[in-house]
Amino acid sequence: MDKIKINIVQIIIAIGINVIIGFAFYNYAHTEYRLIFGITSGTLLAIISFFMAGISHPNNKKNLNIKTLSGIFYIIMLIMNLIFMFINFKLPIFIIVNGIIFLIYLSIYSAIQKSRQ
Repeated sequence: MDKIKINIVQIIIAIGINVIIGFAFYNYAHTEYRLIFGITSGTLLAIISFFMAGISHPNNKKNLNIKTLSGIFYIIMLIMNLIFMFINFKLPIFIIVNGIIFLIYLSIYSAIQKSRQ
């Protein structure tokens, strides 16, 4: 079993950056759901950046795959939330789209985690 290394300083920096991004989404959103939008966006981005920057695997291939996957999904989530920020969206659409993207990320992450590379 691989021992995963957790980088505390990078986790704190990643969470701090994403709290600021979540606040920016809350502040500049043009919808009545700004509070939910800001909290959800910041939290999902913080979770993805936690896996991208805060965790290191001893297996270099697995580490590279997870960081690449996390980076791609971070950009996808950021772009989707920027689009939602500038349109007047319905809350169920926002939750469904972000939920599906996040669950796809978690399923691919889990598959990479379980793979033998």
